Amino acid sequence: MSRLRRLARRALVAGTAGVVSALSALSAPAVPALPPATPMSPDEDASREYWVSPATRPGEEDPMVELDLVNTNVTGADPARPGGEITLTLTVTNNSGETLESLTATPQRAEQVATVSEGRATLAAESTTYGYYGESTTLEPLSPGESREITLTVATDPEAESTLSITEDGLYPVLVSLQGIDPALGTTELITTERMLLPVGTPRPAEAQGMSMIMPVTAEVDIVPGETGSAPDTQPLRLASEQLAGELAPGGRLDELLDAHDTATHPQTLCLALDPELVDVVQRMSEGYTVSETRPGTSRPERLRDSWGSNANEDPGEPGTGSADAAAFIERLRAIAAQHCVISLPWAAADPNAVAGTNSQWLMRETVERGPAVLHRILGTPGMLNTVITPTGYVTPPAAPALRWADHESSQVAADGMAPAWERAVANPEAPPPERPNEVRVLVADNTIFGGATPGRFQPLTDTVTAVTYHDALAATLAATGEHPATVGYANPQSRYRLIDDSPRARNLTASGALQLASVDNSEQPVLAQLPLTLSPETARELIATADRLIDDGAARPLPVADYLTPTPEEEQRLNEAAPLSETGPEGFGSPFVDPGTYAETEILQARQQADYTGDLTRILANDPALALTRYAYTLPLRRDQIRALAVPGRNAASLFDDRVATTAHLLDGNGAMLQELRQSIVLLPPGNVFTRTSDNSPLLIVAENRLPLPVEAAIDYEVDVPGARLSTPEVIRIPAHGSITVEMTADLPAEADRSQVRMWLATDDGAHISAPVSVTVQTRGGTSTIIFAGLLLGIVAMVAVIRTIRARRRARGPDTG
Repeated sequence: MSRLRRLARRALVAGTAGVVSALSALSAPAVPALPPATPMSPDEDASREYWVSPATRPGEEDPMVELDLVNTNVTGADPARPGGEITLTLTVTNNSGETLESLTATPQRAEQVATVSEGRATLAAESTTYGYYGESTTLEPLSPGESREITLTVATDPEAESTLSITEDGLYPVLVSLQGIDPALGTTELITTERMLLPVGTPRPAEAQGMSMIMPVTAEVDIVPGETGSAPDTQPLRLASEQLAGELAPGGRLDELLDAHDTATHPQTLCLALDPELVDVVQRMSEGYTVSETRPGTSRPERLRDSWGSNANEDPGEPGTGSADAAAFIERLRAIAAQHCVISLPWAAADPNAVAGTNSQWLMRETVERGPAVLHRILGTPGMLNTVITPTGYVTPPAAPALRWADHESSQVAADGMAPAWERAVANPEAPPPERPNEVRVLVADNTIFGGATPGRFQPLTDTVTAVTYHDALAATLAATGEHPATVGYANPQSRYRLIDDSPRARNLTASGALQLASVDNSEQPVLAQLPLTLSPETARELIATADRLIDDGAARPLPVADYLTPTPEEEQRLNEAAPLSETGPEGFGSPFVDPGTYAETEILQARQQADYTGDLTRILANDPALALTRYAYTLPLRRDQIRALAVPGRNAASLFDDRVATTAHLLDGNGAMLQELRQSIVLLPPGNVFTRTSDNSPLLIVAENRLPLPVEAAIDYEVDVPGARLSTPEVIRIPAHGSITVEMTADLPAEADRSQVRMWLATDDGAHISAPVSVTVQTRGGTSTIIFAGLLLGIVAMVAVIRTIRARRRARGPDTG
């Protein structure tokens, strides 16, 4: 919907006090959580409770025994049946230093849950909540380090002995408790549990609601930081490792994700959310790449002696081995995109909220605007337009207005690139930003909207940005799957337990059960399953099979994601009449709880500083019609480093958080080092430390050198230690690419100042420093000549006086007489 249509419609209803009153009374806004000053490590006392509530799973805080589900006869495609038998195969591993004896494993269940939120709370509750007990199994003593597999056959028939007694379809919290004798106390104690939400049967709702599923495809892209642009050919790709090649190879994670997509029997419900950076880099990999942890420098040594051995420590790298697999992956994506739904994630699956915190329009536009153009260039289709998938599941009030840049229908990036827009903005910095009149839809969890302006899943954030919500408890449950489960910011803190205490297989079963319950909970809204960024192929297959089974059984109906994002006429009318939440107060939306994985102020500040300096560097460069490379394209990879440093995948996983913090620091440090190197490539070279003039009009000469592949246009700024002194410098100097020029200046120094210290540097037209300052002492030879002349004059005067004295004495004695 256009901004003009929405404003016009709102004007028609502005006088209807009853409507406004009803909308404002829908709910009281909560206070959105603010970003922390520093990263919140799960290993630090001050932030540990944001990851795991100390009230969850009492008695299981530090289990020395692992109990992991490895197999079961219950799957997403084939749930348990009331009264049937459940088979659970588990491994028991003793990680303590002592032999454990009298171990017993007992299946238990709690009451059937009516909502996913209730199921999550029960998973976090103490084990006594699970009041139905199955038959216990006694284990032989378990030695230190020993692992053993056990199989439990669990009865659910109410007539059986030691049964969990399940008589109707639904979702049931189930655990297997492991008890043993505590060597220190000599008593039988609970050691650990393995928990899951068990789907039983397929409940039939009164009316089947639509089901949609978004399946992210992203991965860590470890481009060595500090890349710069080139043209007409792209810069040779340099990766730090072959980890991405491993994910692309047959049997790798990315390869198997596409295999999972192909298993869907109702593919119209699925939409692949593609990371445009991943697609771009995999395409580059297909053309060849180098593996090395370092990047060669871009500048030549300043002096010959500096070059001796300067390349001895540079790593030339090794040719990458994954080009063929990369090409095959791109071909598979092209085939899927030609037939099925695809949509672009933000660049590098970065957090738009953190990017907005950098206050850089160009980082934000690169994050949310460029993606469809990249998909179109490589895959042949841009995918779904004007839609943003928030990797964090929420939008902060400062970020919402910036999401207008995701109006892809108005964007010219696909046709012209981003450079023309940047050039227009630099040429006229006072001009207002271009209009983006078309509606942008942003997907967020439903509990991240506090002051809902309308009923249902559509909520206006600004005049042109509309939030489309999805089931928060379901999404939080889906995010907790895989090898590195995530604790999302919108997850209720009371349900935040240590996710890795349950095995990946158990958490997949829980996710399957949560998807089933969400689809049949009698809500009038359709269900969108927002799968996690770090999605595993096993989880993808489980959830796709669950969705297919629910549709086949009539419990849900297939709904394309495009239809999920499209309001009905009635919903459209309510949107038109509602005031945007950004106008009703600053606290109407955002993260409802502390997000432990959010980017800290210190990290955002560092990215902002580097974005600012990248802008300064870009402005001092100049385009040359004879060169294919533009100044914006030259520094674009540096901006992408800064965006990649704010990527979300893995950031909310307690098992990966510290590594991701280190990755952010590594990217920003490498990016900063390259920016510093580029700065040192534009230098002023004085003729020496002291410049002696023959007169006040003598020119001061200095060489300006540019080792970059584009010309540089800059001003020379200076400061002088003598009051009233000034330099006459050119307004702008143009230094050719990979060249130098000699600049003439004159110094206007006060008459009493024979020597002055001058510091000079190259700067942008608005005064931002680019080159390092150089210092030179300026003195005038005329001052020295005056001193010498005065000395000679005094000597002559003295000699004349001596001669006159001698002559006077001779006249006083008279002539000689013999």
